[in-house]
Amino acid sequence: MTKASQISFRALYNSFPDAFTPRGGGRSAAALSFAAALTPAGCVPVFAQDSQSTPLPAVRVEAPAERPRAAPPAAPKPVVAQAHPARHAPSRQAVAGQRRTVAGPATVAGRGGAGADGRPAAAGAPAIGWRAPYQTTTVESSKFTLPLLNTPQSVTVIPQAVMRETGSRSLSEVLRNTPGVTIDAGENGFTASNNFRLRGFNATSDIFIDNSRDNGNYTRDMFNTERVEVFKGAAADNGRGSAGGYVNLVTKAPMLANFVSGETWYGWDHYNSESRKRGTIDANYVVAPNTAIRLNAMVENSGVPGREIALNRPWGVAPSISFGLGADLRATFIYEHQERRDLPDWGVPAASVANMVRSDPIAMMAPRDTFYGLRRDFDNVDANSAEARLAYDILPNVTISNQTRWSQVRRFANYTLPGAPAGGAPPAYVAATGMVTTQNQSYDRTTATLTNLTNLSAKFDTGPFRHELSTGIDYSLERSFSYRFNDTQGSTFIFSPDPDRFQTPAIPLNTNKLGAETIAGYAYDSIHLHPQWILTGGVRVEGYHLAIGMKDLAGLPTGNYDGYTNSATTVGGKVGVVYKPIEKASLYGAVGWSNEPVGANFLNSADISRGDDRAVVTLVPGSQPIRMVNYEIGGKWDAFDGRLSTTLALFHTVKTVPITGCFGNPPGLPGAGCIGGAAQPITLKGYGDQIAQGVEFGVSGNVTDNWRMFGGFLIMRTEQKHAFYLDWFRMAASPGDYPVFAPGVDAPAAFLNGFYRRGTSGDELAFAPNVTGNLWTTYHLPETPVTLGGGLNYSSESWAGRQDYGDRIVPNGRFGKLPGYFIVNLMSSFELYKDVVLSLNIDNVANTKYAISTNYGAQRVILGTPRAYRFSVSFRF
Repeated sequence: MTKASQISFRALYNSFPDAFTPRGGGRSAAALSFAAALTPAGCVPVFAQDSQSTPLPAVRVEAPAERPRAAPPAAPKPVVAQAHPARHAPSRQAVAGQRRTVAGPATVAGRGGAGADGRPAAAGAPAIGWRAPYQTTTVESSKFTLPLLNTPQSVTVIPQAVMRETGSRSLSEVLRNTPGVTIDAGENGFTASNNFRLRGFNATSDIFIDNSRDNGNYTRDMFNTERVEVFKGAAADNGRGSAGGYVNLVTKAPMLANFVSGETWYGWDHYNSESRKRGTIDANYVVAPNTAIRLNAMVENSGVPGREIALNRPWGVAPSISFGLGADLRATFIYEHQERRDLPDWGVPAASVANMVRSDPIAMMAPRDTFYGLRRDFDNVDANSAEARLAYDILPNVTISNQTRWSQVRRFANYTLPGAPAGGAPPAYVAATGMVTTQNQSYDRTTATLTNLTNLSAKFDTGPFRHELSTGIDYSLERSFSYRFNDTQGSTFIFSPDPDRFQTPAIPLNTNKLGAETIAGYAYDSIHLHPQWILTGGVRVEGYHLAIGMKDLAGLPTGNYDGYTNSATTVGGKVGVVYKPIEKASLYGAVGWSNEPVGANFLNSADISRGDDRAVVTLVPGSQPIRMVNYEIGGKWDAFDGRLSTTLALFHTVKTVPITGCFGNPPGLPGAGCIGGAAQPITLKGYGDQIAQGVEFGVSGNVTDNWRMFGGFLIMRTEQKHAFYLDWFRMAASPGDYPVFAPGVDAPAAFLNGFYRRGTSGDELAFAPNVTGNLWTTYHLPETPVTLGGGLNYSSESWAGRQDYGDRIVPNGRFGKLPGYFIVNLMSSFELYKDVVLSLNIDNVANTKYAISTNYGAQRVILGTPRAYRFSVSFRF
C-alpha cells in the first residue's frame, strides 16, 4: 500500500480530441489520421512498438472490384422492418463483397442507409403494435463477431417492443423480462431501481451504455434506449465484471427515414397512490442525402403503484445527429439529459409482510399503501452524457471505428426508511407497542466517466480458413466524489405513520474521493474451420489504477485508506467451439474468465457512502484480484423458418474471493484469538469460492405471423465453499451475524463467546432463487384490429443475507428467506388505425401482495406492484 497526498489524474476534458477532421488523401491515410487523433496518447507507442518488433503473417483480404453506387429507387416498396439492427463493423453486407449504397432522403417506408458506425439504418419507422419484432439476431458490440445463433454464450436481448408492451420504464423493470435477475433492496442510498444480481452475483457495477461503462447510482430511464442486452456468465468483453454477466443499453441513433412516433399513457390502481401520467416522443428526420437527426424526449408525473404519497417525476431529452449515412466515413453525435425530482418510497416493515422471518400477525393488518417516509424526503438526479462515434471503411471488409463517451451523474437525496440502525437497537418493530423504528439518511454523490473505444474489425482468409477479427484499445477515466452523512433515528406507529412528523435531519460528516484509470487491449477472432465448425475466442489485457481519498470536513484524513493507491494488470478472455448440424441451429461449448482488481467496484459500491474504513469494507490489501470463470455448453435453434430463436444452456460459474479477518489465529494455533478483541477485519486470511450452476432456456420471436413470445426459465443451484477456520475470523469480528446452535447439532461449529456458532461453507448464496422464469406473449386475432396478450413472472424463495467477499457472510437462516411469488399480467390492444394503437394493461391480476426484495437483515421490504391498470396510446407517422 502506498500513500499519496491527493488523487491526481489527467483532466477529463484534456482526454477529448482537439479536432474531428479526417486528414490525408487516401482511405488508409484518412483512417489512420482520425484514429490517431481520437486514441489516447498512451496507446500509440504500444502499437508502434508491436508493429516494429513482430512480423505479421501474410493474409489475403477480400476486396472485390468497386461497383457503381446504386441510385435511390424511384418508388420504394413500403417495408416494415426492425428499427435497430446490430452495430457490427464491418456490416453484414460486406460479407458478400457489397458496398454500401448512398441513399437519398427517405420517407417513413423508404429505404435506409448505413448507420454511423457500420450498422445499416433500418427502413421505415420503428414498428408498433403486433407487427413490432421480438427477435434480435445480433448484438451491438463489434467485439462479438458472430450472429447470436453462432455465439457460444447465453445472451438475452430485450427489444423495445417488449419494453413498451410491458410498460417497463426503468432498467430494473426491463430486467424482469429475463430469468436469473433478482433485485436488491439496496443499502446506504442504493435504491432497488439499479441494484440487481445476475445468476446470484451482484452486477450493479456492470451496466454499460453503448459498451461504455456507465457509473452512477441512479434510476436509468429507457426513453432513449433501443434495446437492452443481457450477457450471462463471466467474460472480459468490456473489462472487469461480474461473475454473473453484464448489461448493455443500446442508445437510439438517427437513421435514413422520416417518422414521428411516441406513446402517452395513464395509470391507476385502487389504493391511495397518485395516478401515473407519462409521455414519450421519438422523431427522426433526414435533412440531407446522408444526414439525419433524431430527437427523443420524455416527461412523467406519477405515483408509485400501491404506495401513497411517493412520486416519480423524471424528464429527459436526447438529440442526436448522424453524418455520412450510407457512406464510407460516418459519424454520429448524441447528447442525453435526464432529471428526476422524486419523493422516494423505501419500503415497508418486514413485520407487515407474510412469510418473512420478522412477520407479525398484527403488523400484517397494516394497509398495503402505508407510507413510512416523510413528505419532505426527496431524491434528485441530474444525469448528462455526450457521445461521439466515428467509423471508416478502409476496405469493404475492413472498418476502423472510434467511440468517445463522457457522462456525469449527480444524485442528492434525503430519505426515511423503516428499519433498525446498525447494532440493532432500537429494534425495527416492537410488537407490544406497534412502533416502527425509522432512519433518516442522506446521499450526495457525483460521478464522472470518460471512455474511448477504438476498434478495428476485418474479415479475411488465411489459407482455407475464414476469419472475423475484432481488435482494439479501450481507455477509461472514472472519478467519484461523495459526502458521508450521519443517520438519525425516529419512530412512528405502524398503522398510521405521520408523514409530516419531525425527525432530526442528517448532516454531512466526511468526504470520499475515488479515481480509476484503465487501459486495455484486446483481440477476438472467429475462425471458420469448416462449413459446420467455428472456433471463436480471444483475450483482453487490462491495466488498472485506483486511488482513494478519505477526509473529514476539515480536510483531515479519516481511516486507514486516505491516499491509498493500487495498480494491477489482469488478463481475461474466452474460448468457444461451435458445431452447426444445420444452417439454423448450433451446438457449442465455451469457457470465459475475467478478473476484478482490488477496489475495482468501488465507484458503484453502496459502501462508499459510509464513513471511515467501512466505506471500503471489501478492500483487501495484498490480495489477488477476484477470479471468475464460467463453463457453458448449449444449443441454439432458430425455429419456424428462423422466426423464433430458442436457446438452451448448462453453466457452471466459480468466483474466487479473498476473505479477511482480525489480527490473530484461530483456536488451536499459537496466538489464538483476536488481538485487541473483535476488531475491524483488516488482514487477508485466505480465499473462498462462490459457485452457481444450472440450466437456462430462452425464447424470442414469432411462432406464427400473429403469435409472438418472449421469455425464459432458469433452474440454478448455488454454494459457498471455504475452509471453516476462515469463518472463525468472521465470527470473531461480527458474532451477531452467526446464529447460536447447541453443541453437535450443526457441525462444524466454533465455540465463541460462550456459544457454538455454525459456519457458512456449503450455504447457498443470498438472494439467489433456485428457479426463476418469465414469459410475455401476444396473439393478433386475424382479420381484426384486436391483439390479446399477457405475461407470467415467477421466482422461488431465496435466503436473505449478504455475501461480501471481504469480512462478512451471513449464514443461511439467520434472517430467514425472501418469499417466492407468481404474478400474472394481461394486455389487450386495438389498432385504431395502422399507425395508432390503443392498449389496456392489467398488472398483477390476482392482486398478490409480494416482496420483490429486502435488505440483508430482512428488516424492510420493497413490495411488488399490486393490481394496477394502464391505458396507453401508441402512434407512428
